[in-house]
Amino acid sequence: MEQDLKKKANEIAAPTAKIADMESRELATAERLGNEIRNVEELRKEVVNVENLKKEIANVETLKKDLNEARAKIRELQKQEHSESGHGKAELMMLKQTLREMQQKEKE
Repeated sequence: MEQDLKKKANEIAAPTAKIADMESRELATAERLGNEIRNVEELRKEVVNVENLKKEIANVETLKKDLNEARAKIRELQKQEHSESGHGKAELMMLKQTLREMQQKEKE
């Protein structure tokens, strides 16, 4: 009877060891999968960051374009102002000259 019990114990021990081995492998697999999930999540965050950076770069490019257009408009307005002030100065000089001429005629 004792031999029967030992035999039964051995019969039970083998499947129990197999089950323990399988559980151990499953835990290792679960850990690897957990690590992979974390890695994928990190990569997803990086992709989101890259997409955000691309949007920011596009915004900066738009702002640069707007800035260059504004600078060009300022230069154009400055040229117009300079031109207009030049015309105003010339007109003032002509009026002064006319005034002098009229003053001369009065004296005569």
